[in-house]
Amino acid sequence: MTYTIYADVLFVLNFAIDFICMCASLYICRLKRRVFPIILSSVAGGVYSVFALYLVNTPFLIQTIVHIFALFIMCLISTPSSDIKTILKAELLFLGVSAFAGGIVSVIFSYLGKYVFESGSIYADVSPLSLLSFVLFTAAFSIPFFVKTGKRIAYKTASVSLDYKSTKKRVDAFIDTGNLLSDPISGDGIILIKHTELSDVFKEEQMEALKALDVLSESFPTGIRLVPWEKGLLPVFRPDNTVIKLFGTSEKKTVSALIGIDFSSGSFGGSFGLLPSCYIN
Repeated sequence: MTYTIYADVLFVLNFAIDFICMCASLYICRLKRRVFPIILSSVAGGVYSVFALYLVNTPFLIQTIVHIFALFIMCLISTPSSDIKTILKAELLFLGVSAFAGGIVSVIFSYLGKYVFESGSIYADVSPLSLLSFVLFTAAFSIPFFVKTGKRIAYKTASVSLDYKSTKKRVDAFIDTGNLLSDPISGDGIILIKHTELSDVFKEEQMEALKALDVLSESFPTGIRLVPWEKGLLPVFRPDNTVIKLFGTSEKKTVSALIGIDFSSGSFGGSFGLLPSCYIN
């Protein structure tokens, strides 16, 4: 029997499913959801679903490797972090959420009897009305989701841009009203930033020396001081310039602050910086 697969329908369905699954995965990972990267990631997923049709006759191992690589690229596009562990975690969650969503879709179309199982994949017989309904459902889900998320992000996060030794860096920071960490000498507040976000500011061997607090090492960077905090000693440095911009506003403010390098895992409420609330008042 010959089956006709329409590339445009396959693309739209996979784009919609990937969009919802990626939103859910980033939400579970407590990572910030950004509309454009998620759309771009979903477009990549839709394009790959069409390309995957040409892999049906390739060995299973090659198909698996290509599928995993495609998932990694999608998560790399949508995940607001350069940390490989965070990206891999998002990929595993996206894989699980996609499998769950795919199972639901399979059950629905199995019940309706409108599907074909071919070369390890399920292709559904989708009418124009069903396709339109699914797209409208995706829009109905995404618009309130991002409106609500956008309001929450605008209230709780800010952009921190810093210049340090000819290197420019911008990090999204969670505004923490309970963050009272400050320098005991100058009294300036300390903005915590995950070490993974400063990989282009300090070399790998410098990061290792900072993590070990090995001040006697030749790799320990100059301009670093150690400040006592709840976890022991925190390596901090003072940028040449620090500018803060609250999301949802156009106002920028130059502040006098120190940057604390945090080596713990995870994120700060989905962001990779933690900003004392005194800097946005």
